Amino acid sequence: MTSWLEQIWYPAANEHLSPLQRLVLLLLVPLSWLFTSIASRRRRRLTASAEASQVPTLIVGNLSVGGTGKTPLVIALIQRLKADGYRVGVISRGYGGKPTTGEYPLDVASHPLAAEVGDEPLLIHCATGIPVFVDPDRPRARRELLKNHPCDLVISDDGLQHYALSRDFELVVIDAKRGLGNGYCLPAGPLREPPSRLTEIDAVVINHGAVVGGAEPESAVALRGSAGFDGKHSWAMTLVPQPLRPLQVSAPGQPAGAVQSQPLPQPGKTLTAVAGIGNPKRFFDTLRALGYKVIEKPFPDHHDFTVDDFSGLQGPLVMTEKDAVKCRKLLSTFDETCWVLGVTATLPDQFYQHVVRHLLGVEAPGIR
Repeated sequence: MTSWLEQIWYPAANEHLSPLQRLVLLLLVPLSWLFTSIASRRRRRLTASAEASQVPTLIVGNLSVGGTGKTPLVIALIQRLKADGYRVGVISRGYGGKPTTGEYPLDVASHPLAAEVGDEPLLIHCATGIPVFVDPDRPRARRELLKNHPCDLVISDDGLQHYALSRDFELVVIDAKRGLGNGYCLPAGPLREPPSRLTEIDAVVINHGAVVGGAEPESAVALRGSAGFDGKHSWAMTLVPQPLRPLQVSAPGQPAGAVQSQPLPQPGKTLTAVAGIGNPKRFFDTLRALGYKVIEKPFPDHHDFTVDDFSGLQGPLVMTEKDAVKCRKLLSTFDETCWVLGVTATLPDQFYQHVVRHLLGVEAPGIR
């Protein structure tokens, strides 16, 4: 059903919808208009009463449902800001997590379990070491973060549509291959807000996916319905795959040979790829581009893995960093054949300069 609906949401340039799919789209379009109208009124109401903050807030979000590559971008941006001496904190809803030993807001450093704080906040904290606070009430998360940590700026991981959170800079990530789909809002299309919203965004990042062996980045599809968006403040992002590392390695960034009892899988070998992310196809395609044969095992985004999910799977297994933070303890008896593929986001200096200039009012160091 999901694949059938995605064909309506993301029609291929050289394919046509079936008569039934066209009928379903026709029936759903009025509901999309209603959704857009309600969302617009809600945005005006909540924005008017949004709680202000003395510390600048940057929101990294998207217009569409599903994965677009926000987390690698957030990590790369944090690392660059830290290198230039800025004190950064992150807030997040903590999707997929639920408190078991405390109440919201949760400090990820004190609750380092994905089951409590969510996979993405935990990954961001592990990869950067900065304070990350989780709460469905993002303004409350920001208050708690700033009460406990002096910050020069706050990054909200997702939350573009959390209008009660005041913001100083909005950054939208778009998947180059999927674009804005058919240009419709839910349920006829994949969008949470109409394409015209791009004209109000401070920066747009087009995620061109993983680039392997000097290959050219994939070209971006046209952004349907985005008339008025001139692309002036848009930049291309590519993802550079890192060497496979064993699942036992506690955090991203450690050398691949830090803890390893099995030889590194070489290109040509068959891997069982497990992915509980928004767009698992990107992960599978990256592994194939690296030369591996892939047995695909997709799961829903933010999936709460159990041992049964891995029962009968043939090793070696490989997963994303986002899934690894949830599975290290779970698969402690299997980790000799479990590997993690990380990626590093690459963006032009001009993007970073634009963010720092508009958010902090200064020129970024080391950029002409």
